[in-house]
Amino acid sequence: GGESGASSSAAVAVGEMVDDAQQVFRNPFGSEPSSQDFNKDLYCGGETELFAGLLRFDVDYNPVPYAAESYELSDDGTVYTFKLVEGMTWSNGDPVTASDFEWSYKRQLDPATAAAYAAFLFDIKNGESVNTGGGATVDDIGVKALDDLTLEITLEGPRGYFPTVMAYVAALPAHRASVEEFGDKWTEAENIVTNGPWIMTAWDHDSQMIFERYEDFKLEPKAKLRKRISPIVDSAAQLAAYEANEIDRAQVPVAEIKRLQGDPQLSKELQTFSLT
Repeated sequence: GGESGASSSAAVAVGEMVDDAQQVFRNPFGSEPSSQDFNKDLYCGGETELFAGLLRFDVDYNPVPYAAESYELSDDGTVYTFKLVEGMTWSNGDPVTASDFEWSYKRQLDPATAAAYAAFLFDIKNGESVNTGGGATVDDIGVKALDDLTLEITLEGPRGYFPTVMAYVAALPAHRASVEEFGDKWTEAENIVTNGPWIMTAWDHDSQMIFERYEDFKLEPKAKLRKRISPIVDSAAQLAAYEANEIDRAQVPVAEIKRLQGDPQLSKELQTFSLT
């Protein structure tokens, strides 16, 4: 939402939900993403719901099972064993396996990837050593697929907060075959393969992205909308686009809140909330 200065609150305008036949939501991005590769740059500005991590945050920001249906912690607090949901697929039909997560985390920690925020995974055994040239090799990183549905992660020591890390965007996977075939172009719409509730069907750079519901997504919650169109609209220009019925949600500048509150229709669509 649009920040309202020192008051630490925000306001957005949200239009009425489209009818069931359409199920299309025009939800703007404030700027052009640099990619959709959270594995390499977790602040790339892309759409996080293209991917499903082992855990996710619930409405109270507690880490809960997602691609992993459960996990166990060793008695000494240093080894997490995640059991993946059976039957998950990438958007091209490939099965989602524990090896996908092993490869993705090792890719992020490999200095050759030059992931700017690899430190989020430094709790994993030998992760920091590998990333910073401390002598360990990628094969020494404490992530191992025991079988297709079992992932074992060994930490440098007990880390009670580690499930929170696993629910964060730093722990989203990437599709190995696509990365290896297309390199930095793997997240272009014609190349990208994802495992989340949405697939990206178009990316007209500096203009808009189009996301459609992945009908074979096995996890909950599933996407309820059929399609999302995300035009690239600078935050300062979103309200004008909203009032022109070009988008269905907009950040509201602080200076415009009183005007909207006094408008018989727009006041019903204005939503404010605290950021603290």
